[in-house]
Amino acid sequence: MLGYDSDCGIVPRKLPAVKVYGVATYDSPKESFLAYLKNLNTNKSYLEMRSIRRAHREKEIAFAGDDLLPGLRTHSQGGAYYLTKVQKVIRVNDLSRFD
Repeated sequence: MLGYDSDCGIVPRKLPAVKVYGVATYDSPKESFLAYLKNLNTNKSYLEMRSIRRAHREKEIAFAGDDLLPGLRTHSQGGAYYLTKVQKVIRVNDLSRFD
């Protein structure tokens, strides 16, 4: 990862005037993917997603990636719209084959 500093990476277009932003950039897609997995598994914003996953595992219920989507509500300000977009990406790219 190259960093989260304001002088590297991609800077969001719509910035509140009082904040400084930088978006992480990565040397490879694999590095980006691993960082995303770490975020999902450690950030408090995803406690609900991890609770859903844990409940399925404890009950030995098979589940797919999109079964965890309700736990990603806080990932985007888009809320339900974001979840619909993610479901479409999963469907269009047949990502369920990786479950």
